[in-house]
Amino acid sequence: MYPTSSDNPRYSLIPLISGSLLTALPATIIASVFGVGAGIYLSEISSPKAKEILKPVIELFAGIPTVVIGFFLLAIGASFFNDLFHPVTD
Repeated sequence: MYPTSSDNPRYSLIPLISGSLLTALPATIIASVFGVGAGIYLSEISSPKAKEILKPVIELFAGIPTVVIGFFLLAIGASFFNDLFHPVTD
């Protein structure tokens, strides 16, 4: 409400920077853990048959832009949570 206040409007880059950091850092940490875990599993633990199936699947997902994946998950997730919680909209 501060930027739209007619008395003393205040603008700042701090919320933008802190919001970006608060979302990007945990996402990077989580993705790194899963990525390294998948790499270790494929190279050291998995059977040749599992490696033959999983490696092309991972490469396929790596080729899809994250914006497209995010859009589909947003569309599916929004309808799922709307059906689950039935929020009241006015």
